[in-house]
Amino acid sequence: MHLHIVHEAGFTLPGKSWAISENYCADWALGDGVCRRYFPDTYSVYVDDWREIEGAVRHIQVTVEAVTFHAHGNSGYLMGISRSNLIVVGRWIRPLFRDRGIVNFSACNVAQGEAGEAFMEEAARQLLPSGGGSVVAMDSRVFTYPLLGTREPFWGREVAAVKSPDGTVTLERSRR
Repeated sequence: MHLHIVHEAGFTLPGKSWAISENYCADWALGDGVCRRYFPDTYSVYVDDWREIEGAVRHIQVTVEAVTFHAHGNSGYLMGISRSNLIVVGRWIRPLFRDRGIVNFSACNVAQGEAGEAFMEEAARQLLPSGGGSVVAMDSRVFTYPLLGTREPFWGREVAAVKSPDGTVTLERSRR
């Protein structure tokens, strides 16, 4: 299952919440947030603040393969999450994975500069399970469009913080 955590303050329309991502789902079920028609293995939760993540994911009873955060971001920061509180967020996210995990920050500039790289490394340590995985974000702006999904600009790079099973974290940058 893929879990999408959407910061509602950045993605709202009058009367309806929506997530614009690579897994855009126009008909999510209001009662439980499950995209039934197009993406039955995708579960979306909507939060106004990072502190609401715990309550939003507490009832999830299945193993998650990937978690995507949709929010506005800046270098080393998104939706109120920074290096100083990643350990708290990790307590809620890490148990959702089985052996390995993928975390995607679908937000602008999260991996930009030294602050962004330090955030990415710490996110890999705190959010991923002991089996490892990767945390992925862009070092530039990203663009989202209804029904088209997230588009990465040609001038930015994708940065991945990869955690090995021994706990070592390395940064990898895409070539553009």
